[in-house]
Amino acid sequence: MRAAAALLELVCGVLFPWWAEGQRIAGLHIVSLGALSVITFTVATRVVLGHSGNEQLFHSALPSLRITTALLVIGAVLRAWGDFSVERPAILNGASYLWMIAAVIWGCAILPKTRIAGQEN
Repeated sequence: MRAAAALLELVCGVLFPWWAEGQRIAGLHIVSLGALSVITFTVATRVVLGHSGNEQLFHSALPSLRITTALLVIGAVLRAWGDFSVERPAILNGASYLWMIAAVIWGCAILPKTRIAGQEN
């Protein structure tokens, strides 16, 4: 799901200026806020779980990563939509809040796993 969402956003972001002329920046935001953020959080999850002895979680559905992905996709869509709306500031604020909420959810769920089980600090 995450790979498909990232690929879809990458393609949409690159093609966006053809659909909406003069909206190159909105397309770049779809690529960076959507596709690259989803890829970054997914790879970071894999690295954290792999280096902390939690490889068994690779094969399970991680609700926090699903929620993070959904919020990042919605935020990227809102960011692009904001350029066409009269309520641009509110929509752009909403998009940035969604990105920050996604980062907090991911951090609260994944970062505690950086401690290797049985290791005392």
